Amino acid sequence: MDERRAADAVTGIHVVFVHGVMDRSTGFDRVRGLLSDVTTVAYDRRGYARSKAVPAVGATFADQCNDLRSVLEGCPSVVLVGHSYGAVVAMGVAADDRVPGQIAGLVAFEPPMSWTDWWPSSAGGSTLAVADVSGTSAAAEAFMRRIVGEQRWERLPEVTKDDRRAEGDALVADLRSLRGGPAPFSVARCVVPAVLACGAESLEHHRRATAWFAAALPQGRFATIEGAGHGAHTSHPGAFADLVRCAMARSLPDPGPNVPESGRNTKR
Repeated sequence: MDERRAADAVTGIHVVFVHGVMDRSTGFDRVRGLLSDVTTVAYDRRGYARSKAVPAVGATFADQCNDLRSVLEGCPSVVLVGHSYGAVVAMGVAADDRVPGQIAGLVAFEPPMSWTDWWPSSAGGSTLAVADVSGTSAAAEAFMRRIVGEQRWERLPEVTKDDRRAEGDALVADLRSLRGGPAPFSVARCVVPAVLACGAESLEHHRRATAWFAAALPQGRFATIEGAGHGAHTSHPGAFADLVRCAMARSLPDPGPNVPESGRNTKR
């Protein structure tokens, strides 16, 4: 299920946001609020929030890409913005011949490389271990306790805890869909102008993966958000919005007056 916010955008570009594991479309609300002059689209991936009724058990990476392509129907020109797992989905669609010319640019924030040998086994592996022993609901709770902290989790209303536990099927499917095997898409085919960004305070493996993609994508550009960690879209929405404007500027012959200097000068 997606939410679209239309604006009288001079570029005619739609910015489409793709969220990560155990997140939802509303995680981008602060960023989208800073892009009020742009038409933005955000959707809940299958098994999460308003798309909880869409089956997620056993969902594959290809399923996620197909879902995103469905969201893109009717959007003439698109800048994709993906966070974490959503960044890999965004790159996978941008590399797909079935959307030729539709993708004008890309922002990929800390895409994981969990199919590689060097990616830490503890990153996601511990959650899958809980799922194997105690089920997906327990895995979702364990994941959230680690992300938000024990005290904050205990303060949540029971209905909120139940909602997050119910997203366990989606969580486990996400994690399993990128583990083992070859890369899920051809990096060489992702030829659109792309900003690959990470938080300066993020874990080393997130920063390493981001830098690798920036070097490997034909039009990749590396950027950092100072003071930010993995959740930069919520903690540093202004800097994150600047990355979006940077991607829009690189996809247009004339970036126009609405692109701030902070967006133009994103670090390489």
